[in-house]
Amino acid sequence: MGMAKTEYSKKRMLALMDILQRETDENHRLGAQELEEMLLARGIPSERKSIYRDIAALQDEGWEILSGRSGYGLVSRDFELAELKLLADAVQCSRCITEKKSFELIGKLEKLTSRYNAGQLRRQLHLIGRSKTGNEQIYYNVDALYSAIAQNSEITFRYLSYKPDGSSQFRPGIYRASPYGLCWDSESYYLVAHTEKHGKTHYRVDRMANIKILNKPRQHPELYQDLNMAAYSKQVFGMFSGTPVSVRLSFPDDLANSAIDKFGTDVMLIPQPEGGFTLTVPVVTSPVFYSWVFSFSGRVKILGPESVRQEYRELCVKILSDL
Repeated sequence: MGMAKTEYSKKRMLALMDILQRETDENHRLGAQELEEMLLARGIPSERKSIYRDIAALQDEGWEILSGRSGYGLVSRDFELAELKLLADAVQCSRCITEKKSFELIGKLEKLTSRYNAGQLRRQLHLIGRSKTGNEQIYYNVDALYSAIAQNSEITFRYLSYKPDGSSQFRPGIYRASPYGLCWDSESYYLVAHTEKHGKTHYRVDRMANIKILNKPRQHPELYQDLNMAAYSKQVFGMFSGTPVSVRLSFPDDLANSAIDKFGTDVMLIPQPEGGFTLTVPVVTSPVFYSWVFSFSGRVKILGPESVRQEYRELCVKILSDL
């Protein structure tokens, strides 16, 4: 009988905690009678004094529960509302997460706050018209890739590409790679991997399908022991492969924010006597890098090395000749 009573008390306290989490916050409270009625609706009859004892026990365990004439309201939570809003924004802005999965994820985030605050998260959804992947395998892909990395195993997969009419199709053949890490870049999720043909290369995770773990050791792990994903993502504009080159750039003073946004706060900005500043950063030169420089209409200049300056000139001449 004592055991049954203990189990019942646990069930009542868990139900009470769930009600407080979902139905109350610092601005919305429930009285003891309302709590009693809500517990009864869940098939848990309770005496008023047992509710008082349960709330006191929760407070003793560190839960911040406001009490007073207006009733009880749970204040302490694992996530503040502002934190949940940031997470909801990150989910909806991620192009690699489908619209369906975005709604599901934000729905789960809503359960971490009261139903009153949950409405604020739901109102943040502005997914219609955003560039979202249609690949519903994204969750499976991420799980499979992390499993392969943990198991030190090669993988095979098919890779999707898009046709002019907007439909997708598999590229020919089955891809084989050694996965070494995943990273975000420009709102997309990428796998950094080693292949026999390309060496270090990248794949959009939302364009991968039919991933299979081969249980065969990954190739050349010694090349990836010191792989810094954040630094590598900075170097590889638009996820192009290649060898980083130390490039010196000049900026006018009012583009300092743009320089720091692109290269990070640890980059050294060197003021120039005539105004403006220069910086030197390792980048993988590519059309994407040059288009970023071009986007400032000549206000950002490549000072060196001369080989990079010449490559930029030749690209500009080629574009002009094609007009």
